Amino acid sequence: MALIPCPECKREVSDKAASCPHCGNPLVNFVGQQVRPATSVETAPGRVVTTEATSKKWKAVQFAGFMISVIGIAMIMGGSGQRGFVGGGEVMVLGFMIFLFGRFMGWWKHG
Repeated sequence: MALIPCPECKREVSDKAASCPHCGNPLVNFVGQQVRPATSVETAPGRVVTTEATSKKWKAVQFAGFMISVIGIAMIMGGSGQRGFVGGGEVMVLGFMIFLFGRFMGWWKHG
């Protein structure tokens, strides 16, 4: 067990703690990574909504999938038909599958 500073109140907290015992700030522990805080927003007095950040890696996968889908749609709209190995439909579906994979892994890893 190691002590780390709380991102909110800067007091020492166990790296195994789910939240800071001093201020109550939730902590998210990722195996093999440093403890990272969840984002907490007070939407109304006494009501706090906590969300966990998605890793930039999975956001990049989602963005790449989206852009590949857009390229596929552009190929279809261009009316170029099928050239070479793949046509616009296949490119669009591939991009959509990559996008969904990124969404799923972002949810699964929640990192």
